[in-house]
This record gives sequence, C-alpha cells and structure tokens, in this order.
Amino acid sequence: MTHGYGRPLPKPKTPLSQPALLRVIVGGTVLMALLLACAVGLVFYQVREVGDTMLTPTPTETVPPTQTPVAPPTATPAPDTPTPLPTATTTHTFTPMPTATMLPLNTPIPIATFTPIPPPPPPTVAPTFTPQPPRATSTPRPPNTRAPTYTRRPTNTRRPPNTPAPTRTFTPTRTPTAVVYALKLTASSTKSTVNAGQTTNFVATLQNIGSGPDTIDVTLAAAVMEGWNSKMYIGGADRGSGPVTLSLAKSGTKAITVQIVASAGASPGDVGEAYLSAVSKKSPTGQASISFMVTIKE
Repeated sequence: MTHGYGRPLPKPKTPLSQPALLRVIVGGTVLMALLLACAVGLVFYQVREVGDTMLTPTPTETVPPTQTPVAPPTATPAPDTPTPLPTATTTHTFTPMPTATMLPLNTPIPIATFTPIPPPPPPTVAPTFTPQPPRATSTPRPPNTRAPTYTRRPTNTRRPPNTPAPTRTFTPTRTPTAVVYALKLTASSTKSTVNAGQTTNFVATLQNIGSGPDTIDVTLAAAVMEGWNSKMYIGGADRGSGPVTLSLAKSGTKAITVQIVASAGASPGDVGEAYLSAVSKKSPTGQASISFMVTIKE
C-alpha cells in the first residue's frame, strides 16, 4: 500500500492475537478482584475489633457495707438469698466476606468482537510535481588552452615633493530654464512723401529674439482714406492684410514688404497709414508692431 506521494507505507508491528489479548484482560481482572476482597476483609476485621472494645463493660469494685454491731437476736433469722447481678451480653454480627468466583478448568472464555478501523480513502487527485529544470553546468575549458591571466591594479603613486597638486574643474549642473517668447519688428524707413496716385513699398524685418522656436501670426491693418490701398508681400507672394502664420527658429528672421498705394484724387497733405503686427501663438507676451505713414506732397 502506498500513500499519496507514491512512497510505500511502513509495515505495521505484529499485534497480539485475540485469544492472548483476552487472557491478559481476564487475568488482570481476576487479580484486581482478589486484591479488592483482601482489602474489604481487612476493613471488616478492624471494625470488629473496635466494636468489641467499645461494648466490653468496665468491671467496678464492690465496697462491702460497714457492719454495725447489733444485739444478738432472740431468734435466728433466715439467711438472706443474694440477688444475682445482671450480666452484660454482647451480640456480634458477622458479614460474610465476598469471595472470588473461579471459573472451572477448561471453560472457554468469551471472546469480545472488535471492529477494525477502516483504512483512509485514497486521495481523489494525486498531487502533480513540476520537474525542476536542470542546473546549469560550467563549460569546461578546451584542452591545451592557456588559463587567463590577471593584471594587478596599479597602486597609488606618491606625488614628488614641491609638485603642485592638480586642480579639479567642477562643471555646475545646468538648471532647465523656461522658454522665453519674444519678437522684434524693424524697418530702414517708415515714412514717405509722394504724389497722388503713387505706390510706396516699405521693407520690414521680423526677428525671433526668444529662447526657442516660435509660431507667429502676422497681420496688416490700414488706416487710410477712401481710394487708398495697402497690402503685404511675404516671400514674393501677395498676402493681403493677413493673418499669415510663420514659423521661426531661435534668432530666425523673415522679410515682409508693406505696400501703400495713394489715391489718385488725394489732396496735398493727405496722410495714409498701415500698422504691421506680429503675435506669438505660444505665448501672448511675445508680440511686436510697427507703423508706416505716406503723405501727399503739397
């Protein structure tokens, strides 16, 4: 028989046979009955001795009465008959001692029936064991191969006397800074005087002076009288009044041409203006503007 782990169970020790076990039990019972009978007999003997002592009367001494001399009677009286004293009688009651009943020889001893304990049921599901992977073994070195050599680490060398100690340069850790968005608009000329119906071109330069790349919206707003016209050109293309979106790298620039056309019926002294503005799309703080003015000659 095997248990759940597949290993054999140890062999049980050989128990006593049922007849031998019954003989041992009956013999022990008889011995206990004999010892109990002896104890009961000893107790009864002691009780009887104590009862005899208590019931035995104590003898008393009889003091003869004092005889007073009297005159001799004239006639001799009849002698007195002595009255017998009562004698104490003691009645003892004996209880028979129990005796053990011995079985006759060759009498069969009743055999008790023992129900064996049923064995435990076998496990329903045997435990599964996951095999362990084989341990990695070291790879033997090929024959006729020289063992690796080890180079000893160099020790510290004492600096010669009167030699200045080397200086160490420490580079400070860079602290990341926030990106600054800023713009700048410049132009070589912002004012001009022309005749009526003439066209004037102003060239402006937009520069990203922030700390990083930026995306910018450029718009042109005109403040002119009826008949005047204004527009801007970026990269040679007519962009009208915008808005136009530009992307500039850090320190990048872009040229913007602003064109103002005076009215043919303009009077001397009339003035036309245009305002060029640039605003960063990443931060409202990054913005710049510039104005251009055209005046009709007197």
